[in-house]
Amino acid sequence: MVINDVRFDVFPDEVVALVGESGSGKSVTAKAIMRLLPAHLNIHTSGQLELSKPSGEVVDLLTASSRTIEQIRGKDMTMIFQESMRALNPARYHWCCSLAPAA
Repeated sequence: MVINDVRFDVFPDEVVALVGESGSGKSVTAKAIMRLLPAHLNIHTSGQLELSKPSGEVVDLLTASSRTIEQIRGKDMTMIFQESMRALNPARYHWCCSLAPAA
């Protein structure tokens, strides 16, 4: 078992940072919550994992469809990966976007 007995209570307008030693499970925990871990891993989850959206809707992240999770990511929950200076550097991704008008 890699991670055991994790609990977060995050309230509206709060930002949470996972801080710990290298290898302590920060990235695995965040990726598991956001369902970003590879599908071939044997992941056992129990308990509750709920997201209260600004609209008041509560989403059970353990049973939500992949489509629902994709709609939530980046809008209602997000993750800044460990190499944030590279991840947040717009100059690094100059090739990804075009400013030309659509045809």
